[in-house]
Amino acid sequence: MKHAIHIVLAALVLTTGALQPLLPVLGHAHAVTTCWMTALAVEERGHPESNAEAAGETQATDETDDDSDKTPGDTTPFPKKQSGRTVWEKVLSAPGWLIASPFIIFSYLAGAAIIVDEKYDVAKRTRAFLTSDDGRRGLNPVYTPIGGFGASLYARDYFNDDFRSSLTASWSSKGRAFYQARWRRLNLWDGFVTTGFRVQYRNLPDEKFYGIGPDSQLEDETNFQQLQPLTDLMIGRRFTDRFQADVILGFERDDINEGKSGGSPSTTDVFDEQTLPGVDVPASMLRVGLDAYWDRRNRKFRPSSGFWLLAGGGAVYEPSHTDFGFTTLIVDFRWFHDLFYERILVLRLAGRFTDPLPAREIPFYKLAELGTTETIRGYTRGRFRDRDAIWTTVEYRYPIWRVLDGVFFTDFGYVSQDVFSKVFRIDDVIWSAGGGVRLWDMEGVRLRAELGYGEDGFRFHFIIQ
Repeated sequence: MKHAIHIVLAALVLTTGALQPLLPVLGHAHAVTTCWMTALAVEERGHPESNAEAAGETQATDETDDDSDKTPGDTTPFPKKQSGRTVWEKVLSAPGWLIASPFIIFSYLAGAAIIVDEKYDVAKRTRAFLTSDDGRRGLNPVYTPIGGFGASLYARDYFNDDFRSSLTASWSSKGRAFYQARWRRLNLWDGFVTTGFRVQYRNLPDEKFYGIGPDSQLEDETNFQQLQPLTDLMIGRRFTDRFQADVILGFERDDINEGKSGGSPSTTDVFDEQTLPGVDVPASMLRVGLDAYWDRRNRKFRPSSGFWLLAGGGAVYEPSHTDFGFTTLIVDFRWFHDLFYERILVLRLAGRFTDPLPAREIPFYKLAELGTTETIRGYTRGRFRDRDAIWTTVEYRYPIWRVLDGVFFTDFGYVSQDVFSKVFRIDDVIWSAGGGVRLWDMEGVRLRAELGYGEDGFRFHFIIQ
């Protein structure tokens, strides 16, 4: 029977050797097994004083054993000490240790973190520092196609009721990075003037370029890296609760490098400065502009009536060189109408227009473009570029839950070197259609998930803002 037990135990060791590192609770399994085997050995031999045959067998055994194994007054030998595992058992267990080691390390680190947190209240102190019970300070997740996933630490209503500030950082697996510090609506002189400020850095290693004009083809894709630090100062005047105008002074630098995506050639290898302005020359540009906002919506949360209008323009100029300089004009009009039972119809008409200054050029990455989430859904960002772009949207929104809406949409757009003078062709119209969901809070849309279909096929758009 003893040999049978040894065989069974050896089979169990072989079977569970790879899994043993995952079961810390079996750390004393060897000691328990040894005690159990000892008890069974004693039971098999029996007690000499009650079994004469067993006593005889024990005596015969004792005569052949070494005297060092005997205990005075006891005729049963004490089992020899065995090692925890033999060499071949350790070899068979090695794959299990390798697989389990990350989990074991994580469990130790998690345990240490819990001990530290219980002693110093790290989580509670961090939460108290980053957030507040009154909602004036907090931490929100963010995701954009440009920057990837990250977080935004915000503070509001500290200097005046509508003051807003935020620190945002986000990254993506492709190497994209986005960092921004910003404040808005800081009132001066009892609200006579409102100010804003922004510092931002973007690293976009695989931006796409397909050509210029409505005939650009998907198979002509190239990619480039864009490094862009910028800063803006905004000084404005809120004339009413609904209307505001801002003067914007800004500076930015753009460096275009070899693209990091291996799926297509680099834009810097395919084009030069003569064929594509801005592809080889870094640009340090000053910006001066004026933006006006007119908000006649009935509310920010699920607006169901009224309109929202942005009209702005300005000039971008590079003082250190004679290469780049251009003007921009943007118009964005959105109209909201309640059809029935919170079913909302939204119509949008927007356009962006750029024009070079005399003897200057427009960098290709500053041209008007279609294909972003805010223009024509169903296409990748920068799919169509040219000096001018116009687009329109029709949306049907319906409530799903308290703060969740469904949406169906169709988008139409057009790019041209000059939309006002060039002959319009219906074949050049870019279209898409699709649907999705939106999550709201009292400040507006916080999450958008939409699937659009266009001439290039399906494309999914997702934003947490």
